Amino acid sequence: MPCSDTCGSARQAKVIQAIALAVADISTTLRTPGVTETGSTNTFGDKQLEADVQTDRIVFECLRASGAVETASSEESSDMHPMGGSGFSVRAKRAKVV
Repeated sequence: MPCSDTCGSARQAKVIQAIALAVADISTTLRTPGVTETGSTNTFGDKQLEADVQTDRIVFECLRASGAVETASSEESSDMHPMGGSGFSVRAKRAKVV
């Protein structure tokens, strides 16, 4: 297998591991009682909750630590932010409420 395939797979695994770590951290954060608003809105005009802001921080920290993500965005922060790594961009899309 060429190095580019092996290296690409390793970087992709780092991104997946970073997201999995973020999910574990977020689950702990969401267990904290209370829902407080931050007094601000996201780019879609939705009121931001403290949990939204903390979730963003956790995901971005984990993606930065992976070293495999160049840029990332989220529903709370739709601009692409530099993550300091190389290989991937992670863009979160707004979920549709049905």
